[in-house]
Amino acid sequence: MFVKIRALLLLQVLACFLIAPCIAVAAGTPVPDNRVYASAMMSSALKGNHSSGNNAGFFLGLGKPITDRFGLELNFQNYKIRMDANHGGFGVDEKTYGLNGLFYLHRGARWTPYLEFGGGRVASTYSAASTNGTYLTIGAGFFWKIDDHLSIRGDLRINSLPNGLGISPNSPAMEYPVASFGIATQFGEPAAARSAPTSPLPPPAPRDSDNDGVPNTKDQCPGTPEGVKVDTHGCPIDSDGDGVPDYLDRCPDTPRGVKVNARGCPVSPAIKLPTLHFAFDSSQLSATDRKALNSVVKKLDKASDIDVMLVGYADSTGPAAYNVKLSKARAGSAKQYLAAHGVAGSRLHTRGEGESRPVASNKTAAGRAKNRRVELHVMKEDATGGKSGSQD
Repeated sequence: MFVKIRALLLLQVLACFLIAPCIAVAAGTPVPDNRVYASAMMSSALKGNHSSGNNAGFFLGLGKPITDRFGLELNFQNYKIRMDANHGGFGVDEKTYGLNGLFYLHRGARWTPYLEFGGGRVASTYSAASTNGTYLTIGAGFFWKIDDHLSIRGDLRINSLPNGLGISPNSPAMEYPVASFGIATQFGEPAAARSAPTSPLPPPAPRDSDNDGVPNTKDQCPGTPEGVKVDTHGCPIDSDGDGVPDYLDRCPDTPRGVKVNARGCPVSPAIKLPTLHFAFDSSQLSATDRKALNSVVKKLDKASDIDVMLVGYADSTGPAAYNVKLSKARAGSAKQYLAAHGVAGSRLHTRGEGESRPVASNKTAAGRAKNRRVELHVMKEDATGGKSGSQD
C-alpha cells in the first residue's frame, strides 16, 4: 500500500509539470498572488510502513509566497495513527510543528500546483508515554482560486520520522502518507493585473468633464447636460438669442429684444383675475360667474404662458369635511367651464380649502355669501421654469 502511495505522489508531481504549461497558455500571465494566506484542511493519515491507515486529523497553515516560484509556510498538524500488529498495535497521537518550502510549478489565474519540502518537530503520545523527535516531509498539492479571498486546497505528503517514535535507540524509522483537503484564505487585496509591454502612450486627451466636445480649458459653460448641442465655447446654443438655450426654450424663434421668462416665452402683461361666488350648498356657476369666466378666457388666450390656480372655499355651515369636498367641486366647475371654452386643461390647477381662510364673518348671511367663493390666481414661475404653485 505504501509503495502505491509513493507512486501516486510521483504521478501527481509529473501531472503538475505536464498540466502547468497548458494552463499558463490558456490563462495568460496574471500577476502572481503573493499575499499572506491561512489554510485549514481536514487530514487523514494513510497506511505507512509500520502503521495502519484512515486516521482522521487536521492541518493548519500560515504561508506567504516569497517569489513567483517559491513560498514558505508554517504549519501544524494533528492526527492519529495506529501501529501495525508487528509493532504493538497501539494508537499514537501525532502533533507536528513544521516549516515547509513550497515550489510553485505554475502561478495561474486560478490553478497553482506546487511541490513541498520541509520538516520540523513531532510530538508523539501513546499509552501513558510521550516522545519528541524530528520529521521530514515531501509532497505535492494545489490551490484552486474561487475568488480574491478564498481558494480550495488539497495536497498529499509523506511524513518521515528517521528515529521512529523514539521509544528506544532501535526504534524503526517510520514513513506514512497524509492526504489533506480544505480551504485557504488570502489577506488584503490582490495586486493589479499585469499588462503586456506596450509602446509609449500618447499624451492624454484634454479633459472634457461634461462630454460636450469642448475641453475644460476652453469650456465657458462647464456642466452642460449630456447631449445638449453647444457652440465653440462649450455653451448651449441659443438660436433666437433670448438668453434661454434651445434645450430649455419652449418658445423658439422669439423676436429679438422681446422680454421672455425662464422658459423662453414672451412675458405676458400683468392680468387681474376675478373671484366667483356661489349659492348655499351649490357648485353651480351663476350667470355672473360665467360672464366673468368669459373675460378670463380672453385674457388667457393672449397670455399663453400663464397657468391659473383655482382655489375653492365654503362657509362654515355644515361638517368641515363636507365643506372641503364642496369647495373642490366649486373649483372644478370653474375649471370645467374654462376648459370647455378653449383654455388647455394643463394650464388650470384646482384646490379645495373648505371653510378655511374666510374673507368675512360666518356669523352673518352676507359674510357667509362672500366666503362661498372660488379665487383665481396667476401661478408664479420658479427659477427652473416650473410652476411653484404660489399665488399673486
